[in-house]
Amino acid sequence: MEGKEELTDEEDALVRGVIPGYKSGTFCRALDPSRFVFPRRLDLGEVKSLEVHEDDVFIVTPPKCGTTWYENQQEFDMKDLCDFRSSRTQEIVWLLRNGMDTEGARVNQFYRAPFIEISAIMPEDQRPYPPEGTERNQENRAWFQAHSLEFIRRAERPRTIKTHLPLSMLPDKLLVIVSRILISLSNFLCF
Repeated sequence: MEGKEELTDEEDALVRGVIPGYKSGTFCRALDPSRFVFPRRLDLGEVKSLEVHEDDVFIVTPPKCGTTWYENQQEFDMKDLCDFRSSRTQEIVWLLRNGMDTEGARVNQFYRAPFIEISAIMPEDQRPYPPEGTERNQENRAWFQAHSLEFIRRAERPRTIKTHLPLSMLPDKLLVIVSRILISLSNFLCF
């Protein structure tokens, strides 16, 4: 990628209208033919160099297209899988890869299908990566999310990984090594 530029006031207002809690200046635009909008603090070099494995599954979708089901899985119920008013892509993929383990599905989605760019969207957390043995629970979720790429590097395989980045910004070897890339465009009104 050749670099990045500021969003126009009109683009910034559009993003602010779509993303709850959005703060101006969080996103920028790629200075390449894609002109893709992405989080300013995201280190694309680090993303591109992420090691990928043949058993990885990447879920690649535009933002606000129904990829994430809901943050709190405490009320998980199988009947919810049949409610397709919006896409449940991330949840369905994880369940299919894990033998429909509905008990395991109660664990927060980030721990099961980490979101590559979440650390660049959240408020900065200066703490180092959580020490070995730190419990993966709701209380510590933001700490792990603040280091999303490191979390993905250390994740148990097979990994299910979520992103809103285009293929051109993802690891260079992705299309060579990974045989399963799910691109979901479930909502025509997506951002």
